[in-house]
Amino acid sequence: MPTKNPRRKFVFKKETSEKLDWLVDQQSKNSKKKVYPCEVVEELIENAYIIQKAFGKT
Repeated sequence: MPTKNPRRKFVFKKETSEKLDWLVDQQSKNSKKKVYPCEVVEELIENAYIIQKAFGKT
């Protein structure tokens, strides 16, 4: 069953990809369910958005 959510593909540098893997591993250690990289990226974007909105930086 196809999803109706928009799908975007991103290309990361090797170093960035390794950092993302590390973040996923860290969250997996603290979670009882499987953590997917997209969840980590979503959390990072949400946190950055909240900070930008709070301090008025555009």
